[in-house]
This record gives sequence, structure tokens and C-alpha cells, in this order.
Amino acid sequence: MNKAFYVISVNVFFMKISRIIILPIVKFIIFVKLLLSLFPKKMQKFFTVIIIFICAQFNYYGQEPKLIQYTPENGLPSYETYCVFQDSKGFIWIGTDAGVSRFDGNEFENFTTSDGLTDNTVFNIYEDKKGRIWFCTFNCKLCYFYNEKIYPYRYNNQIISIAYNKFIKSIFIDNNETLYISFFRRTPFSIDKYGNISYMLPAKLPLYRNFFLIEMQDFFFSGLFGELFSNEWSIYFFNKRQLIVPQAIPQCNKFYIPRINVIKNSENEYFIFIDNNLYYFLNNKISFIPKKTKFGKIVSVFKDKNNIIWLATEKGVFYYPNTDIFNAEPLLFTSIPASSILIDFDNNIWITTLNKGIFLCNSFGIYSYLPGKGLLLDDITDITQFNDSILLLQTNDNYFFSLYKYALKKNAINYTQSNLFHRPLLIFKTPNNKLLNIGYKGDKVFLHTYKNEFLVNTFFFEGHPKVMCLRKSDSTVYIAHHNGIFHVSESKITNLTKKFKLFRTTTVYEDSKSILWIGRRNGLWYYNQKEFYKYVHKKFLNLFLYNITDIKEYNNLLWIATRDEGIIAFNEDSVIYINKRKGLSSDQCNTLFFDADTLWAGTNNGLNKIIFSKEKKYSIEKYCTSSGLLSAQIQKIIKIKAYLYLNTPTGINAIHSSCITPKFRDRKLSINYIKVNDKSLPEKKIYELDNNENKIQLKISYPTFNNFEKQKFRYKYDTSNASQWFETESRIINIQLLPGHNVFTIQAINPVTEQPEATKSISFIISKPYWQKVWFIVLIVCFSILLSFFYVLYYRNKIKRKAEIRSMIAEAEIKALRSRMNPHFLFNALSSIQRFILSQNTSEADKYFSKFTKLIRLMLDTSERGTITLEAEIEILNNYIEIEQLRLNNKFSFNILIKGENIQKNKIEIPSMMVQPLVENAIWHGLSKKTGQGHLSITFQIKNKILAISVEDNGVGRDKAMEIKERNKTGKKSLSLDILQKRLQIFNDVTKMKNKIIFVDLFDEHKNPSGTKVTVLTYYKFYPNNE
Repeated sequence: MNKAFYVISVNVFFMKISRIIILPIVKFIIFVKLLLSLFPKKMQKFFTVIIIFICAQFNYYGQEPKLIQYTPENGLPSYETYCVFQDSKGFIWIGTDAGVSRFDGNEFENFTTSDGLTDNTVFNIYEDKKGRIWFCTFNCKLCYFYNEKIYPYRYNNQIISIAYNKFIKSIFIDNNETLYISFFRRTPFSIDKYGNISYMLPAKLPLYRNFFLIEMQDFFFSGLFGELFSNEWSIYFFNKRQLIVPQAIPQCNKFYIPRINVIKNSENEYFIFIDNNLYYFLNNKISFIPKKTKFGKIVSVFKDKNNIIWLATEKGVFYYPNTDIFNAEPLLFTSIPASSILIDFDNNIWITTLNKGIFLCNSFGIYSYLPGKGLLLDDITDITQFNDSILLLQTNDNYFFSLYKYALKKNAINYTQSNLFHRPLLIFKTPNNKLLNIGYKGDKVFLHTYKNEFLVNTFFFEGHPKVMCLRKSDSTVYIAHHNGIFHVSESKITNLTKKFKLFRTTTVYEDSKSILWIGRRNGLWYYNQKEFYKYVHKKFLNLFLYNITDIKEYNNLLWIATRDEGIIAFNEDSVIYINKRKGLSSDQCNTLFFDADTLWAGTNNGLNKIIFSKEKKYSIEKYCTSSGLLSAQIQKIIKIKAYLYLNTPTGINAIHSSCITPKFRDRKLSINYIKVNDKSLPEKKIYELDNNENKIQLKISYPTFNNFEKQKFRYKYDTSNASQWFETESRIINIQLLPGHNVFTIQAINPVTEQPEATKSISFIISKPYWQKVWFIVLIVCFSILLSFFYVLYYRNKIKRKAEIRSMIAEAEIKALRSRMNPHFLFNALSSIQRFILSQNTSEADKYFSKFTKLIRLMLDTSERGTITLEAEIEILNNYIEIEQLRLNNKFSFNILIKGENIQKNKIEIPSMMVQPLVENAIWHGLSKKTGQGHLSITFQIKNKILAISVEDNGVGRDKAMEIKERNKTGKKSLSLDILQKRLQIFNDVTKMKNKIIFVDLFDEHKNPSGTKVTVLTYYKFYPNNE
């Protein structure tokens, strides 16, 4: 059984090979033999060679799109991808059989059931007006992504009860939160926000049907109806929930349920794709559009913003270059079988597949002709213009290619001298329409025309001879070679620089003044009147010391491309530098090409478009491999009609002028999440956080799919506008903020202009710690004031207590002194009374005793007080002095004076018993010793708030009194004066006042002692309320 099956299989295989390959060849041979039989035998051989040459001439090689493949090795969850969608923020969402993935051009972020997805198989993705991303899964359970979380739809049970496990084809949500659902093989219905279900179609419809929901202002649905295993199908349209009469689909003979896709072309005009057939619907009428292209079943359609219709089919991706679908045939974009297609905001093309992941083409309109597709690797040496074609010289096997209308045609160079070239170098068109080839073999350079071959002069060279050519109007050609400059005429080649030894020349150019400029590895030279001169600028002496690669003239300036300093433009008066510091992508510039007011500069780091303005200013746009170029090294640039052709080491780029503009739209920076102390927060414009919530982590996204190098960002966070910017390539940023209003600003840098192109700001208001808040500061101030107040109060009370203690001590000492003074006074008084009694003078004794008792009574009344009024002090003094007058038999007189009109005796208080010791000392030691009549004067006077008390006598004086005292040798010491001085010292210590006693000795006109004057200066207290 197995052997028979094997034999049958082999036979079937060879039958297919014979039918596909062998049979056409046999038919062609028979046709050639029949054709040759019409000619004589002598001419049959000639025409056989002609036919073979013609066949060799027309080998075509088409362009290939540059596709970037993403697979699980790049982070995609699976090779099996079903749908692709771009949301309003620019993210690309990809539905697979292993979850859904979000892509921002840098990394894939995958979500599965563990993240809240209702099923890992996602067939369709939709975004509503609130920005929620909805996922249509295999198990018919809807879920949506919002604020970085996935939530299940709350009415999934109602959907499952109706859907019977038939997958959802499309959904739509209106402003009232009503969900509209269409199914494959099920009737569409709607669910409002309360869970109420409403069927949108009549109940009696064929069982098998396929619906496609189109989102419009008033909802538009299409439905395909038919019986299974039937070849009759009809299509229904539902506008504003009203059923339009169904129409039979012409030429739709399907014995299975066909696929249906609908796109809107204009108002009430739609294109309907059913499997591989195309239909047109206008004014409620459907018609069939016959197409010759067989592209298999159409699984997905898409119309981009340029009105280009894209078809994802089982045989690849096709597109209509314009909206004239009726007359145009779709072009094949790629032969990769696709499951869906998307053209994003930047016209990037996304293609999902069922077994190869997802493909991205970010260079639509930039065609690539790669080595290996008719060309050998590293074999292209030069390109040049010939009519409407680009001629590509292939250096191996002496072939060149012509490019015309997207196709390469291979041409052989036929030489009469076999094996003439070992390696062709350059091809160009001469002014007399001859095609010129230059190549070398061994140590000889050959020049070859397209029609006739001739050998020119030979010369020796070392290494690979790089060649640059210049065409002149007089049909002559100059060649810049490592060995110098060569002049090429019709029959010979002449070395112009041999005698000048100008070796290692790199380029040659003739300007509008017929001056020949030569670029060398060490500077710029020019040729004028059969002489070569090294160019030296009159203002910039060291201007051209660089390796020069190309020379052009534009706007009265000579433009020089260098390998060291970018581009230099100059005339006699000015010099312009355009280098990396000025925005050029590289200082190693290879070639220049002017197109109107635009300079195209090919460098070792991409293509630069330099646009000049009328104000002599310029802007630079930069393109590299991330823009779709085959290589960053651009060797030569030519423009024919609307196409720009770039020669690179890895192939040829043909770029339409409309596709060479920057593709960067106004993108939005997105915040994926914000974490505060590792806790996620919902996105807001302003965050108010506590002081301990100042450690912020942000993950940012900036969806861009044209720049495949690291996207750069810069950010700042400060309360001032002049804060420092920080650059980063990381999408996770950690910051620690200070208390206050912090504005976090982040910008994405445009890779073309290197300027910020998107900005996002978030405010963080970090509360101050409690010790920095106003209430706490006020509390601390109040507490400090209160503490200071209590401290001052305590200190004052302490000082007061100390003062009271000292005052009590002083008072005790004063009382002690007074207690000593009182016995002393009593002793003297009693002595006087005793003398009166012994002398039997009873009347005087009685008088003396009555005054003495009065004085004792006054002293007892004031004994408990430290101070007495001036009035009481004077009364005591009067009584005391009168007693002393009686004792001394009226030997002296006295008077008490108060100087000053406003002195109120009853309201002024002074220390008690302050004047009495002075009076006693004046009487006992001054007046009692005097032989004549004496006089005692007591004066009270206030000066500058100080009370001056003067006691003046006209006694014997202090010296005489001391002499008498020593002569009598009584040994008696005057205690009253000592007691007074001690009291004043105590008052000074307690009150911190300077109370003092001043002694003045008085003399008469003969310088004889005539008494003593004692003055006490003391502070007093004034009590206005005393009576």
C-alpha cells in the first residue's frame, strides 16, 4: 500500500514538473525551429545568435521593498499574528494567538490572561472615543485596556449566550455607551449600558451569514447571506438601522461561506471585496468589477490617507496606486502572504502573517535594487544618466544594467578584443552622445566607447585607481586619477599634470568662467592658461588643506565636499562652512548634487537635504538607513524627473521626491505609568503628594517607527524655568523631588533635526514636612515666645527672690545696726538725764525727759520700716537736736532748710535714721568742743533726681576733734558714722545705686579750722499717693 502510494506520488511530481518547466521549453524550441526553417541554411546560424543575444538583453529584475521583520526573537509573543491596529496615541497593537502586544518602536509590551485579557487569542482590536482599546477574542469575551489596565466587559455573559462561540468580526461603541457587535455566522445586535439587548436584523434570515460593521456618523452595516453549500449569495445593507433590499451578488458562486471586506470610497460609495472579487456599490446598487489580476483570497483591506487602497491576500500584499480601481491593475508590493494590513499615521506599512510574525516597511516609495537580484555584491562602481534611464555598470563579467520604469535590464558589453577589461570602473555619457566606459587591466587604464573600441595611452599606477570624470561642451573629457589629471580626446589621452607632479587627484570640475578646479588629498588647485596653481584664499590662508572629494558651482559660490570638514562654499569675499557642528550628519562628505535651491549631500553617515532660503539661511534634513536607505554611505547622487537615485556600496536607491520628506508627524509623548514609592498612580496633570512621597518613577513612550537607533529624550524638573536639562535614552526615569511645586518636563528629540518635537509636562506638588509648614512654624514661634516669657518670668522671679533675700539680709543688717545705734543713742540720752538729776535740776530733767520720750515714740513708730518720709525724718531731727541743746545748755543753735518749691515732704521717702548720725557726730565732736556759741545747719535739696542732705557745723573741725580725742585718751570710738557708712554700702549693694558721703573741712579767712560740712547723696522714692 505504501509502495504504491509512493509510486503514484513520484509520478504526480514528475507530471507537474513536465507541465510547468519542460513543456514550455519544448514548445519554445519547436517555435524557433519553425521560424528558422523559413530562412536559408546559411542565415540560420546568424539568426540563432541574434535570438540568443536578444534573449540575453532582456533579463529583468524588479525592485524589492525594504521590510523589517519582528518575531518572538524581537519580543513579539508569537509568530502567528492576526491583526494590527494603531491607537490615537500612536502605539501599534498586534493581536496574536499568545496574547496582545503593544509596540512603540522600541520594545514590545505583551499582555496575556494573567494581565486581565479574557483570552490569549485576539482577532480584532478597536478604540472607542474615550480612548479605550477593545479586544475581540476567540471566546467572544470582550475586554478593554484603559489607564494601563485591562478590564473585562461587564456584559460578556449576555454576548456568550447569543454568540454560540462564533467569533466577533467587528464592534462599535457610540456616545451613549451602546455596544454594537457583528459576528461571523451570527445576527448582529447591540447592548446598551444597562445590559439590554436589541437585535438589529429581522429574525428570519438564512442561518449562515457574514457581517462587517463600518463605523460612520449614522452607522453602516453590511451583511452577506446565503445557504451553506449554495452558490447563490446576497448582500444586505443596513443604514440607520433600516434594512435596504438585499441584492444578489453577481458572479459569486461559492460553495462555502466567502470572506467580505468593505471600504468607503466617498459618500454613499463603497468598494466590496468578496474573496478575490471586487464589487462596486453606489446608490443602493451593486455591480461587479472584472479584474485580471489573480491575487488569491482577500483577507483584509485598508485605505490610507493618500487614498491608496491596500489588499492583504493569501498571495501577498497588493495596492492600487490611485483611486481609479476600474481601469488600474493593483501592483504587487510583496509576495508575503498576509493576514491583515495597516498603514499608520506616518505611512509606514504593517503586515501581519500567520507564521512569520509581523513585517514593517517604513520606506514606501523608496525602491531598492539589491545585489543578488541581477547584481553581484560590491560590484556597482558608478551610475550615470542616459536619456530616461540610469545605467549601472557591473564590473564582473563586463555587464551593465539599464533601469527603466522600476525594472533592470541586463546588457552585455561586446568587445572585439576579448577580455579587454579586468575591472571596469566608470560609465558616462559624452556630449556627443557616446557612451564611455573606463576600466583597467594590470597596470593599464583603458577607455572604451559603446560602438567602437580603441586603446589609448597607457601609464603606470599603484593600487586601485579611483576615477572621476568631467564632461565638457567641446566633446572633450577630463579624468581625475591617482596619477594626475588626464585630457581625453577622440583618439588619445594626455596627462596634463605629469610635469607638475600633481598626483593623487580625486576630482575635477570646470566652472562658469572655464576655470578647471582640481581636488586633491591635500588641497585645492586650479588650471588656467596651461598652468596649475594651488588655490590660496586671500582672507583665509589655511582654508583648503583637506581631502577634497567633489566640486560644484551654485549661486556664485564654489562648493567643495571634503572628507575632513564637511562642505565648504566660498568666493573671493566670503566662506561658508556646513559641517557636523552646523547640523550635517558627518564631516566625511562624498558627493554633491544641486536641485534648484536644494543641495543634496551624500556622506558616510547618510543623505543630507540642505534647503536654502532667500535670507541666505539654510535648514538640514538628514536621512539614513532608518529612513529606508540601503546604506549610510552615499557615493553618488543623480536626479531624473521626480526620482533621486543614490549609489551605495550595497545597492541602488530610487526615491520619489514626495517620499524624501521627513515622515515625522506631531506625535504625543505618553506616560505608561507613574509610580510613587513603588505604588502606581493613575495619570493626571497635577499630583498633590505628601512630603514622603517624593520618589517618582515614570515610564514614557514615544511611538516612532522611522528611527531604529536609540530614541533620545531630555527632561528637567525644577521650580525655575532655567533649570538644567538631562539627556537620556532610557524610557524609565527615576527622580526625587523637593518640597514645593515641581514641573516635570520631558521632550523627545527629532532624529532628523535633532530638535525637540514633542513635549509633555506634569506638575508634582510635594507638601512640605510638618516642620516646614506655616502652622508648625507659628506654633514653634509661639512656643518659643511662651517659653522665653516663662523663662524671663522665672529669671525675674529668681532675681527678685534673690533681691528680696538680699534686701531681707540688708534689712536684718540695718536693723542690727539700728539696734546698735539705738542703745548708743539711749546711752547718751540717759547719761544726760542722770547729769540733770545729780545736779538737782529737776525742771530741766523733766523737760529733757519729755522730749526724750517723744523722740523714743517717733523712733519706735518708724523702727519697722526701712524708709520714712522726709517730713517724719525732719521731726525726729528736731526732737533730737532740741534734746542735745538742753544737754549742752543751749551752746549752739540750729536750723533745717528745704530748698526747692515743689518738694513735697510727705511724699518723699528716704532711708530712716540716715541724717541723725551726722547730726550727732557734728554736735558731739564739733560743737560740744567749741568755746563759743555754735551753729548747726541742715539742708535738704533735690538735684537731678538725687537728694542731697548737708549737715554743716561751725565746730572745732575734724583735725582738732581728733587731737582732743587723743589727748584725753578716752578710747571712745564714734559708732554712728561707721554705722551710717555700712548702711549706705548695703543700700548700694542691694539697689545698685551709688549712695555716698562727702566730707568737707571748713576754714576761716585765716586758714583756721572753722567747722565741718558733711553731704550725703542718696536716691529717694516718690509716692504721689501718700497723704
